Amino acid sequence: MTENIIYLKGKATGYFLPIEKSYSGTFHFYDIDYKYIEIKDCNAIDEIDLETLKIGFFSAQNKTLNDTKLFINVTEYITENISEVLFTDIEKGEHLVINNEKYFNFQATIYFKVRKPLIGVKQNKLLENSNLDGVDKKSSLFEKVINILNPFSSLESNLKKSVLYFFSIVLLLIFFGFLFIFVKKLTVISFISFILFLYFLTILNSLLKNKFTSYRDFTVIRWPILNLLGSLLLIFSLYSLNFKSPSFTTLCPLFMGASLLFFSRKSKIFWFVGLICLLISVFLFSKIANLNTDDNKEEHEIKRTDDNPYLPEEKDKKIIDNNKDTIQVTYLIHKLNWRDNFKQYHSGVFKVRKDFVSLARLRRNAIEVNESSPTAYYNAVYNKLINQNKDFLNEIIDEYKRIGSSKKLSKSEFTDMVVTSIQNIPYYLVHDLSHEQADEQYGGFISEYHQTGKPCLDNIKFGLQSPAEFMGDFKGDCDTRSVMLYHVLNNLGIKTVVLASQKYSHAIIGVSGDYSGDCVKSNGLKYYVWETTATGFSPGHISPQCSNMRYWSVTLN
Repeated sequence: MTENIIYLKGKATGYFLPIEKSYSGTFHFYDIDYKYIEIKDCNAIDEIDLETLKIGFFSAQNKTLNDTKLFINVTEYITENISEVLFTDIEKGEHLVINNEKYFNFQATIYFKVRKPLIGVKQNKLLENSNLDGVDKKSSLFEKVINILNPFSSLESNLKKSVLYFFSIVLLLIFFGFLFIFVKKLTVISFISFILFLYFLTILNSLLKNKFTSYRDFTVIRWPILNLLGSLLLIFSLYSLNFKSPSFTTLCPLFMGASLLFFSRKSKIFWFVGLICLLISVFLFSKIANLNTDDNKEEHEIKRTDDNPYLPEEKDKKIIDNNKDTIQVTYLIHKLNWRDNFKQYHSGVFKVRKDFVSLARLRRNAIEVNESSPTAYYNAVYNKLINQNKDFLNEIIDEYKRIGSSKKLSKSEFTDMVVTSIQNIPYYLVHDLSHEQADEQYGGFISEYHQTGKPCLDNIKFGLQSPAEFMGDFKGDCDTRSVMLYHVLNNLGIKTVVLASQKYSHAIIGVSGDYSGDCVKSNGLKYYVWETTATGFSPGHISPQCSNMRYWSVTLN
């Protein structure tokens, strides 16, 4: 049987351990031990002589590199054993120390081969460019096309002036939009922005009247009732935005109010613009009505049937590190919209550095615990994860602070806003074995979960992800979420513990505060139970299937 061998080229990142080093002119590493490798942007290539590519800082690996992650997209990957590996253009980055050994971050171009077809590998294609040099742009046909595409070429001067006025107003609205964003960031009442808008609109109106005698005053009103209705709707919308983040439902009334103001003007061009905007507003409101038909439906199921819809966006940014050097890092960014238990809507942008996620994964895999009892064992694991990730989620914590400050949330509302943001992330099972081994060893819920085909992360040490890993891919189950919320809430000044139950094979958080319902006592404080894996749960309430508090104990305090 003939082997199916594919030669590939891609971009590799990860960590390596330098075994030997030589100072022959330029500093070189030899016998590099690659501990962790991720490969992206793979392309199939023709078989080439790797010897011709061994220039500059390179590393040739004659042995097979096992369990290498080949990424199909931002978060999805397949694991392959690759051979005849050559790294070229290696760039060495920062290092971290584990067990007195230095692990260096690197990125490089990689050439390798695999012995079977890969899903998601792109074949090289040559795209032929169209030759446009032969087009005579001065031909009469070309001029006719330009005239068709330029509707203002033959307009009368009065109409041109009207268009000028219209675009002046558009520019003013754009300026007002930026001004509104600036005012919101200062957490000043957004009603001030409406006053500023009217002020600049009056100035523009005066300038246009003095410049153009044919200009019809924007303040001349055809229908006073519509003008009053639009003004009230605009004021109400701007005031509401002070307590709610900008969203589809909050900006539509603002758009309709502005539309009514334009529509009520005596100037025909403003009347026409208002009519178009009103039609668009009616269409948008009909969409909102369809989206909100099931808003009152509460979800109480812990298990989810859909895959994780949140794929992170990657964005590069230059920052200044602790050594005051400018470095470029990549952020994994999630945009999340959710509704809390107080029926308030929130929107946040949660980002974590990609290298922090890789470091958190590497450090978690290096943890060793020798405790015998389950409570002591997981207490040690959780504490090590918290200490390893203590500076990795600063941007996440700042985003929660921004949301709470902008909406002036009380302590209980703020705590609810944080917890419900995590509840709204779809459930993702995490365990430390392969699917087959987990079914055989654990059975029960895990086997039933696998049989439904729901999403799962397998072969994850300790059966949980660290806080940075979870915020990087939004994949986690009960203890992953509980440890992350413990870290965030305590950093926000909210006393929180992690509760675990061997009987129920489940983990939740306990929060201290002015609540009622089921709770546990620890160090003289009452901590009210709070489910983290499903929406609809509030402090002190838990699913009846696991509500016997005798089987719950504080694992992390």
